[in-house]
Amino acid sequence: MHHCGVLFLKALLEELRIFGDYRGFTDKIKELLSIQTVDDLFEKIFERCEKDYGDFVKDVLVLLQVSRDGLSESELLEVLETSL
Repeated sequence: MHHCGVLFLKALLEELRIFGDYRGFTDKIKELLSIQTVDDLFEKIFERCEKDYGDFVKDVLVLLQVSRDGLSESELLEVLETSL
């Protein structure tokens, strides 16, 4: 049984929206529909992001995790620019 909450459905549909290989679209749908939980879906999304964008994704997520009150977009960009 799928976790069919709004977050799950929105994230799943967004992944399908940005999927670019229409020949593999049916397989992608089957893959995503086999995921059972929101946590597993986001793990799959983060894996795809890391594949697409490399360590940048991990760096951003680490910064957000260790920040006390989160970071604004400008603060995040500033920290990332100084670390590159």
